[in-house]
Amino acid sequence: MPFGSSYEKEQLSVEEAWDLAAFVNSQPRPVKKFSRDWPDITKKPIDQPDGPFPDSFSAFQHKYGPFGPIVGSRKELAANSKN
Repeated sequence: MPFGSSYEKEQLSVEEAWDLAAFVNSQPRPVKKFSRDWPDITKKPIDQPDGPFPDSFSAFQHKYGPFGPIVGSRKELAANSKN
């Protein structure tokens, strides 16, 4: 919000704050192409909830865990790829 404003010293009315929030939310956002973010998906962080994944675990598990089985799967995949 505006410089100098605080909880005790408001500078916008409630309506102005809602208008400002609506304006910010209506602005176009850049498109994120996740397939180009991780050319080698085996190096993708395990807590990245957006697919594709190099394993069969769900997006929910990639986001919230448990992460132990995913880590084990990644280690096994790495060991198998070296052979």
